[in-house]
Amino acid sequence: MAFFPHVNPGDPVKPSTLLENNIRDVVNQFNATGELPVSRGAANSYRLQCWNNNDYVIPAGASVEIVEETAWLTNGIPAIKFASTDATVWGVAEAAITPGSIGSVLFGGIVYLSSLINVGRYVVPSGYGGYSYSDEGCLIIGQINGRSIAMLGQQSTPRYLFGVNVILGVDADGKTHTYANIYRVPEWIKVFGYTKASPLIPTVIDITEALAQGSVEIGVKIVGNDNEDITVGNPVCQYVINGSQGSRPLQPWAKFATITMSSTAGAKVSAIPYNNGVFDIDGFSGVPSCWSYYNNGEIKIVCPETYAITPNIHGDVPQAIFDYVDNYILYCVLSYNDADSTYSAAWQWSDITTMTNTEMYIPVLYNYNDDKMTAKTSFNFFAYYLL
Repeated sequence: MAFFPHVNPGDPVKPSTLLENNIRDVVNQFNATGELPVSRGAANSYRLQCWNNNDYVIPAGASVEIVEETAWLTNGIPAIKFASTDATVWGVAEAAITPGSIGSVLFGGIVYLSSLINVGRYVVPSGYGGYSYSDEGCLIIGQINGRSIAMLGQQSTPRYLFGVNVILGVDADGKTHTYANIYRVPEWIKVFGYTKASPLIPTVIDITEALAQGSVEIGVKIVGNDNEDITVGNPVCQYVINGSQGSRPLQPWAKFATITMSSTAGAKVSAIPYNNGVFDIDGFSGVPSCWSYYNNGEIKIVCPETYAITPNIHGDVPQAIFDYVDNYILYCVLSYNDADSTYSAAWQWSDITTMTNTEMYIPVLYNYNDDKMTAKTSFNFFAYYLL
């Protein structure tokens, strides 16, 4: 909807030119930048006329952002697109906007989203016009007719688990160093399938030499456990720089930020957002049955209790910690108990050269050349041996 120009005095307008201009001012204010007056309980909202310069329809309630690199229309209307996941300023389309058309986008106040989301949650753009749960962004305050009602502009805690910025310092010899200043550290990290208290504290790390290569990856790694009995102990974590470079593949670490250096823009920090407030650290994707970690410079393998074994076992597989060696195979052994007609299982490991086929076992974790570790998460003995 375009802006309505004022009429000239003397034009055939009823009841008067002034009234007509006032009406047009109200219409333009409703559809342009500004505050909509409160009426019959409606909330204040802040709108901007925007141009859909895309080949797709922007549906009502979709998350959008202004396209910075596209020129605005001559009457001050910016182009928009679906908001990216890292958009810092974004709004919600009030009604569907077809390609090449102009429509109203709300950037503050009460908005109706395109989907139904639980009240009390915060959401951010998903990248395709939808929404993802977060710890900041748009607060969901109600639901009606299958749509969520949100308060755009309300925010809670930052959506990044760690905060990182780059600072410069000069040593005693006058040499300039570049440091990664890590702050906003979470109170807990999920390691080995358990939520444990985090030993990490805010710190400053010298990244001068690493950044000279063009980029630095900052993460958290497991350096050991404060008790051999993992059921009562806590994992010990520390920060690591470029953990994927020159380190053994078994080392469990998780990257949370990348710092890149540009000759024109300087240092840029890209942090990784999180959704559930838990920073998972393990050696494999998904939910592995075993993890590797470093303990006083030695690699260890930890196996938690396992419940998904077929046939059903009598009791749980004992949780255990094993020393890692080259040509390593860890397996789950199944035994049948004649006395009570039940099955039991246990963890065992062996060097490949000493493995035998006399036991009923399933390889769980194995490594043939010290370069790649393979894990199995399914423990169906019937399928492995009989089917």
